[in-house]
Amino acid sequence: MIAEMLDALTPRTANQCRALLIDIFNHAAAKGLCPDNPAASTINRIEKKQRKRHTIEGLKAIREKSPVWLQNAIDLALITAQRRTDILNMRFDGVREGYLYVVQQKMAKASDAAWIRFKVTEELQAVISRCRDDIASPYLVHRRPDRLKQKQAQTKDHWTQVEERYLTRAFKEARELAGCYKGWKEEEMPGFHEVRALSLQLYQKAGKDGQKIAGHASESMTKNYQKDHAEIVWSEAIPDLNISEITG
Repeated sequence: MIAEMLDALTPRTANQCRALLIDIFNHAAAKGLCPDNPAASTINRIEKKQRKRHTIEGLKAIREKSPVWLQNAIDLALITAQRRTDILNMRFDGVREGYLYVVQQKMAKASDAAWIRFKVTEELQAVISRCRDDIASPYLVHRRPDRLKQKQAQTKDHWTQVEERYLTRAFKEARELAGCYKGWKEEEMPGFHEVRALSLQLYQKAGKDGQKIAGHASESMTKNYQKDHAEIVWSEAIPDLNISEITG
């Protein structure tokens, strides 16, 4: 029954459901409610990447339909080519001595983090300046919630902090309002994560070093692993991409 149910779903959804069912049946077996875990006997499906990349015209249309805080997040993603988590973790106090310091959280393990300091170029400074408004927040990307829920407040470092799921949902809503990418299937629609791919593509097109911007494996990162973080060696990047074609 589980196998039949999973077969009717897309590979990604099937794998997510399978993981949840395995967890549920593990608890059931531990309580003596079933002899084994039938979900664990099913096979994990191979997920083929179906999402397409953003076009300049498409992302521009999405940005125009976005609230200001989301526009700032898009601009930071374009300039720095960072992931959603790292964009939302960028802080005003991380800007010092002419650099924006970012610790990439690739995975939960500290050893998988990357230490990058972005030179505050004219392009990056313009985005940082747009992030400053009348809301007192430590985060570059922030918003005033429609209503402050006690449960949400407890999970945040600051009441203005934007959660990852909210960013994903807001980006999707702006994309739907923009009406771009007509004729594309739902699974092909690019999300906020794909802004990073467009950024790297634009850096490459401009003849710049996108690998260093993205924080991919470098000699500095290797030194950090060898030192076991006793003395952090920051990898330096120059985010000088002209994004005026998208920001207007």
